[in-house]
Amino acid sequence: MVARRAWNAFKRLRKFSGNWPSKHKLNGERSLLGVGFSYFSSSSVKMVQNNKEIGRDLINFLKTFLSEHEEFQKIPLYIFGESYGGKMAVEFAYQLVQEIRRGEVTVHFKGIGLGDAYISPIHYILNYGSLALNLGLIEKKDFNEISNLTEDVKVAIERRDFLAASDIEAKITDTVIKATQGIDVYNIVLKSNISALPRFLSYQDSCNQLMNTKIKESLNISADIEWNFINDDIYSALQGDLMRPVTGTIEALLNETDIKIIVYNGVFDFLVNTAGTAMWLDDLKWNRSSEWQETNKQPLEIDMVNEAYVKQVGNLVFYTVLRAGHSVPVDNIPAMEEILKRELLYS
Repeated sequence: MVARRAWNAFKRLRKFSGNWPSKHKLNGERSLLGVGFSYFSSSSVKMVQNNKEIGRDLINFLKTFLSEHEEFQKIPLYIFGESYGGKMAVEFAYQLVQEIRRGEVTVHFKGIGLGDAYISPIHYILNYGSLALNLGLIEKKDFNEISNLTEDVKVAIERRDFLAASDIEAKITDTVIKATQGIDVYNIVLKSNISALPRFLSYQDSCNQLMNTKIKESLNISADIEWNFINDDIYSALQGDLMRPVTGTIEALLNETDIKIIVYNGVFDFLVNTAGTAMWLDDLKWNRSSEWQETNKQPLEIDMVNEAYVKQVGNLVFYTVLRAGHSVPVDNIPAMEEILKRELLYS
């Protein structure tokens, strides 16, 4: 029922502006349930509490979509997710593979894209102190405080006490922001100060205004349904799962399937730093891990400018994107366009 109602609203918005959708047949679905225009049809419907439940909802949505538009069953499908959405994409992909094998879904599934994705929180947190110190953003005493908290969160994760780990992670982030006097942790080169919102949060009011007026009207959505940019209740419901890594699921996808895994990370992202992404990639246990360790990155040149560095072994590819923070499609459009062309059109 939830998937059907979400699709009934979504299908009215068929055209997107810009070049990527027209070139790559992009469809977008904003999750989670309770975010965007999606809503709970009954008080008995519970909020998702973990990645597996998120994957289940996305599978239900995809089944509804494919039943209404069978032509998409034969079009190559890539699932892209950024930030926490990348973590969702991994579980979505794993469940989709199982559904395809059971004959429950018919679709030409080709791969996933993980953009500055929160795949393994501990790998990112381990770099916070040294990254901030080496960039000259904090003092040694701040580094020591962050290091102590980092050890605490590491112990909590090893105990599988993910709720406690989430609380400690929030303290670490607060410590970094306070010590740096308000650096934008999503893009460290953006103008910011202690009272400024990160860039993506500064869009909240204007986005809500647009979505709850012109977009709502164009979709014929009931006036009593409000667009939610962020839902704090959902964040709270997921609190016990936020710090849980999904590297094991990525290993299963690499070892048991032939889908491509496209990873890309902006070098100016502090929160989901490139160093952390490189670390969890190096730590993956898969059938070509030794080859991955020995392979060197190559420059990705566009119009005689290095826009990124790329490393690929088999179905795993990693783009280190220059001049970009947490959102590569926003910060470095030429690089993102080239990544899409190389991976979706030319591969």
